[in-house]
Amino acid sequence: MAERHTPKVQTKSKRKAPIFGLNYHLSPDAIEILRRLGQQEPQCSIAKQPSFSKTKVNYWTQKFLTQNLIREKSVGKPKFYDLTALGMTILTRSDSTFVQPCVMEDYPVKFELIRDRSCLDWLKLGQPENWDKLGVHVGNVRVEKTSKSIIIHTGQISASTPDHAMLEAGGIVQIVRAVLLDKGLVLGSFGVPLHEPIYKHYDPSAAVYNGLFGTLETEEEKIDHSPPDDLPHIEHKGRDAAWNFMLMGSRVKALVEKQHDLDGRLGKLEALGIKQVELTERQNSLQERQNALTEKQIEVTERNTEALQDLSKSAPKAPPPIDRSMVV
Repeated sequence: MAERHTPKVQTKSKRKAPIFGLNYHLSPDAIEILRRLGQQEPQCSIAKQPSFSKTKVNYWTQKFLTQNLIREKSVGKPKFYDLTALGMTILTRSDSTFVQPCVMEDYPVKFELIRDRSCLDWLKLGQPENWDKLGVHVGNVRVEKTSKSIIIHTGQISASTPDHAMLEAGGIVQIVRAVLLDKGLVLGSFGVPLHEPIYKHYDPSAAVYNGLFGTLETEEEKIDHSPPDDLPHIEHKGRDAAWNFMLMGSRVKALVEKQHDLDGRLGKLEALGIKQVELTERQNSLQERQNALTEKQIEVTERNTEALQDLSKSAPKAPPPIDRSMVV
């Protein structure tokens, strides 16, 4: 029993291997291989293209599987693949957009166990004081059983956004629930998450801060290098905190652009202010000249008035009029 359980755990670990800080600026050949795999074209057909080879196609297929960009759709040969939500996002943004991957930690969902008529090969996971916990793997997903409930563990999920990760987790839970129902396990209609989702980002800054200060933790954020990856990362509790971190770069960029715009407007206002000061100084200068001309005009007028007065005083008096009545 234990021997059969071990390879399943290894397979699960390989399938759920997280992606660490990949920027997804893939080569044109890699993008073309990803696109053809997503269109249900087998590797043997892709390798027949002039620019490809069997080795190259196999290399990129394994890399895409490790990075959770594609998932196997069939078991036999030839194998077919589906694009994951992350792979679809990378394919549509592969021209120039940087994508910071988001990894959601194991998201356990508990269902009420109504009836158990299954013949599943449960393994004992532990023996607490008053109950036994059993476990089994459905594909790569771990399922736990208690006396009253079934807990489905999604494992780590890599996606482009917290919402994509949550959608993929919901799909995994529903598929496993359907498989358990086919096996004879009747579960309640609604599952209850055991905790809110925790998202991890393998940002380069996490390694710097973790190396300098060790583990740092706030109410919504934590810098740690905990298992199973044992690599420095930033943890965020809840969707909003994860989204705020992912949008921080674009928000800072928007703020910088607004600052540049404000600086440009301020520069224009300063230029207008300088011109206004220059115009005011010119206007004051013209006004001073006008005042000086007015004063000179007043002085000239006063001088002319005085000159006329002096002329009127110095002019000879006119003779008295002649009385014509006395002229014979």
